[in-house]
Amino acid sequence: MTPGRPDLPSGTVTFLFTDVEGSTKLLRDLGAEAYAATLALHRRHGTLHRELGDAWGTAYSQFLLGGAYALLEGRVQDAIPRLTEAIRIHRTLGDVLETGVDLCRLAYALAVAGSAETAARALSCAEGLYERSGARMPSWMAGINERTRTAIRTQLDEGAVAAAWERGRALTPDDAVALALDSLD
Repeated sequence: MTPGRPDLPSGTVTFLFTDVEGSTKLLRDLGAEAYAATLALHRRHGTLHRELGDAWGTAYSQFLLGGAYALLEGRVQDAIPRLTEAIRIHRTLGDVLETGVDLCRLAYALAVAGSAETAARALSCAEGLYERSGARMPSWMAGINERTRTAIRTQLDEGAVAAAWERGRALTPDDAVALALDSLD
């Protein structure tokens, strides 16, 4: 047991990390009771990661709680701070690819919130990260990125989309987060 925290284990602790393609759809299909139990489990894991000083686990929990659950429930204003925290942690860890995934989810949240220009810039920044790293964006991101582009195009004309996209290529992930937070004020 951990001193002062009898509910936490001590010694060597092993976490099994899994990710299931299509998990967001799976959550929808579970039904309300199972969905609530799954959400509670992710919240608990997020708390444990933070208490144990596990930055990567904390970032992933913030990504799930913000990028999956909050967006799925239509709580965009709750999603954005969690996604920006995930980006900051992944940047600190030097994890370019996870930073890109986080930026894609942030772009979607911004588009849904009506900040289409900022969303276009964030999505462009994310795609630029992948291109510069030589990595391929995960295939499961294609659907959310297309929904983001669709939401952007309903709010901006093609000229404005192209201009925002060009400006987004020049952004660092930290600049994209700052821009996203500024757009919400």
